[in-house]
Amino acid sequence: MVRAVGVHWVPGGAGRGVPAGGGVTTVAGGVGRGKRARHDRLCAGSGLRQAGWAGRRRRRVSCWWVAVAAIAVTVAGCGSTPGTATPTGHPAPSASPTAELQRPDGFPDLPPPPGDVAISATEVREEALLSQGFTVEQGTVVHASVRYELDHSVRRVVNHYRIELPAAGWRVTEDRPPEDGGSPAQQRHVLRVHRHGREATIAVAAAEGATVVRMSTLDVFQGRQPSRRPPVTTMPSWYDTLPWPPPGTRRYLVQVTTSVDAPPTYTLRYEPDPQQDPPSGALTVETLIDHYARHLPASGWGLENATERIERPAEQAGVIEHHLSVPVAGFGMAGLVTATQTTSAAGQQLGTQLTLTLQPADLPGSRP
Repeated sequence: MVRAVGVHWVPGGAGRGVPAGGGVTTVAGGVGRGKRARHDRLCAGSGLRQAGWAGRRRRRVSCWWVAVAAIAVTVAGCGSTPGTATPTGHPAPSASPTAELQRPDGFPDLPPPPGDVAISATEVREEALLSQGFTVEQGTVVHASVRYELDHSVRRVVNHYRIELPAAGWRVTEDRPPEDGGSPAQQRHVLRVHRHGREATIAVAAAEGATVVRMSTLDVFQGRQPSRRPPVTTMPSWYDTLPWPPPGTRRYLVQVTTSVDAPPTYTLRYEPDPQQDPPSGALTVETLIDHYARHLPASGWGLENATERIERPAEQAGVIEHHLSVPVAGFGMAGLVTATQTTSAAGQQLGTQLTLTLQPADLPGSRP
């Protein structure tokens, strides 16, 4: 067991969430009216980045969907005074993997697929919106999706939506069939819809033995820096017991996934923050893990002994990934705190990250 000293972080209560209705929206400061944003502002500097790292696994947010966000920016909280609208949030999913899944709070009331079919999976993912060489936080991007699996053909499902969407007040702005010979992403029938200033996407595709329907929305919260604000996604009470991130780092990813086949999973990721003064020592896997080993027990979390793993990805010749993980448990949750450092064949540090993954501890399929 590791020793327990330090303090815990209470980040000021539950986070504010996505305005009711979902869709692609820009929200200034996280509350109030959305402001019509321009593509060049969202892609300021050298672009935006999805949950990525300063190292080799950086994944950039393509400006094509940022342009869509800019075009679709609308008022969040219509009829309210600027600065007074309060987003509703995405609550934690049901703790039971056998309970019927629900759409995330604030997700638009799109018509369900034909037949009495239950939701098979949901995901809410929020990431830092970065610009100027991926250093400056412009705000937060929240992506929410709902997945269904059913027996009907793609054609029948698409025809269903062509009737039900207009009947529910949704205007179809794009009706794009699959492309012959295209990539897997192009083998979907895509419907983009708009209602009351909100946008959403419905993608229908054939899979092995089923037809998959995926509804998704994208919200941009301008000015809501993840390093200074609690998550947009409403988190369970255990989140308030987590320590501050290690000095010199910032939160850049919060992800909540649910599935009928597995317990809900919460993932938090942190990265070095170039806007902070660098810590006195280097950010290594040892210093990152030591931070949590000292502070988590003081907040009521139990820890086990750390495990170390070295990987050499086959697709990256000479690259070495050093992983250091500590099992954690508390407040009905269990999971891992994992620090990862990537080094090139020449010994150059390519990136460092810390990931906290948690699931309900008392459910079948949960991983310690």
